[in-house]
Amino acid sequence: MFSAISHPKRLHIITLIAEKSMSVTSIANEMGCEPPCTSQHLRILKAIDIVECKREGHEMLYCLKHKCILNAINCIIKGCEIYGE
Repeated sequence: MFSAISHPKRLHIITLIAEKSMSVTSIANEMGCEPPCTSQHLRILKAIDIVECKREGHEMLYCLKHKCILNAINCIIKGCEIYGE
């Protein structure tokens, strides 16, 4: 799980969809990334049960399945800042 969420693009995705559900295209546009690349990262996050998707009309919207993951990520970031990593 930690290796999956440690990728900078996946961390960025997590922070984006923590605020609101988003489509692959919206996430890709926010990140300045191509949708196929974004889909790959979302697939990894979904496989480790952090992200879920739901259909809304013709779009699939992605959101965080467990909001508590943000607390864990913030703790790790703070720990790295404290120890100069």
